[in-house]
Amino acid sequence: GCDEDFYPIHELIDPTKFELLIDWHMPEAAFKAFRAHVSRYPGCDAKNIVLTDEEKKQRGDTSKNKSTVTHVVVSAEAVEAFREGRENQLSVDAKTAIRF
Repeated sequence: GCDEDFYPIHELIDPTKFELLIDWHMPEAAFKAFRAHVSRYPGCDAKNIVLTDEEKKQRGDTSKNKSTVTHVVVSAEAVEAFREGRENQLSVDAKTAIRF
């Protein structure tokens, strides 16, 4: 089962620190793979933001389905790790999540 004390890192980061990165709807399967890649660096995470009906209208999105944009947060530690080629390996759970 899931550890009840586990919180995804994006829930612990100030929401104002996230920046828009992908300004178009990313299908859920693609987002899972993208998020798994981003979160391999310390202090980094991504989250999908569901657009409101008004936001969709402003963008000219006439889809009846939910539309999202992707925001990311990148830590200074992550930038250093990326430059040095250091990254966390995906856990078995993360690899499994990507497949579903």
